Amino acid sequence: MVDKNKRFWKIKTGFRKSEFISVEEGGDLEKAIFAFRNETPTEIGGNFIRGKNILGISPDFNKHTGWNYDYEPTSADDKAQIKRDCPDYTGVLEKYKQKVEHLIEIGRTDLIGKNKDINLLN
Repeated sequence: MVDKNKRFWKIKTGFRKSEFISVEEGGDLEKAIFAFRNETPTEIGGNFIRGKNILGISPDFNKHTGWNYDYEPTSADDKAQIKRDCPDYTGVLEKYKQKVEHLIEIGRTDLIGKNKDINLLN
């Protein structure tokens, strides 16, 4: 099992269930959000991708539960296992989106992907 204090994200890059990159919360998530928003190329998780090819970003519950990468949780038991085995993802993606937007607004896109504390940047 994966450490429950870490969050992982699926960066969806295609329409098949297998077409995604799994990244840990932090710098790669920031880069994925920036690339998705601006349709720019970037390196994420050791993969070089075009931002316009990112279809979505979502929690990678499969990392925590031990499910196969292509398993889609649907049942009440699945939801109970997510609640039991996974960290809380509520509001986390929004926090990172706001951080990336803030870095863009203040002209510090060079810090995207560096996982810097945003409170130090004001």
